[in-house]
Order: sequence, then structure tokens, then C-alpha cells
Amino acid sequence: MCDFAMSLTKEQATGYAIYGLLAGIGSTYSRSFTQNEGISSLDAKFSQFESGELQERHNWLIEMRHHQLAHKDRLWEKEMAAKIGIEDDISRIIVTVSENGDTEWEIKRIHFPNIQFPKIRDLCEFQRARLAEESDGMLKYFMESRGVAPGTYDLERDFVD
Repeated sequence: MCDFAMSLTKEQATGYAIYGLLAGIGSTYSRSFTQNEGISSLDAKFSQFESGELQERHNWLIEMRHHQLAHKDRLWEKEMAAKIGIEDDISRIIVTVSENGDTEWEIKRIHFPNIQFPKIRDLCEFQRARLAEESDGMLKYFMESRGVAPGTYDLERDFVD
């Protein structure tokens, strides 16, 4: 998604397009760091970074997921808007009523003007490499300890005790 966002022309990179892409990135990235009982839950160590820049980016995506995507936290949005110098009232809801009675609703939301998709992509790539290293080590140990030969396996069907 980051690559696609970076490929958009200025005309294509509307606030709505960027918000939609950011919502997809934020939701997808953050899903494994929220409370869940599924296979996608990651260990807490994947939320810790030696790099302050990566840590800040990670925290921002998680905060955005919690306060803007999964829930609508107007106070958080106002605080974020103030931090980046946006003075518009982002709490407004605009309703347009046409002559035939149809309505169109627009919920104002913060649009971050300086989204740095390359840096978000760097974070995702860092996490992917870190996760691959971790899972490769776990699988190697598992296979060696059980005497499993290299091959393709269905984890649920082939390894349920």
C-alpha cells in the first residue's frame, strides 16, 4: 500500500485517497499489536525498537488505529491537529440535503499533510524481516526437535498433537 501511495500523482493524492490508504496501512499494521487470541497476535518485543525513529512511527500507527480508525476520538484528533498546526475545526459534521430530501454526510477528520509513506514502508519492512528471522528460528527448532524433514506442511492438519 505504501508503494501504491507513493506512486500517486498530485492530482490522485487527494485527502480522501491518502486517508483511505493510511486507514488500510494503519489497520493492517496495527492488527497484530492489539488484544486478540488469534494467530496474528505478536509478542510484545515486536513493539520495542532500538531506533527512536522506528519506535515513534510504530507508536503513531498504533495510536492512529486506536483513536482514529477503530474508534472516533475527537479529542485525540484535536490534539494531533494542534501539534501539526491545523487550525480548522475537525470536529464538524457537514450534512447536505438536496431538494428531493436525499442527504450526504461528511464527517471532518484530520488529514495528516506530511505522511511519509517511505518511512512507514521502512517500518513495515523492518518488522517483516524481524518476524521472518524469529519464525525461521522457531520452525527450525521445531523441525529439528521432532525430526521433521523439509517440505510443505499444513500447521493445523500436520502438527496437531
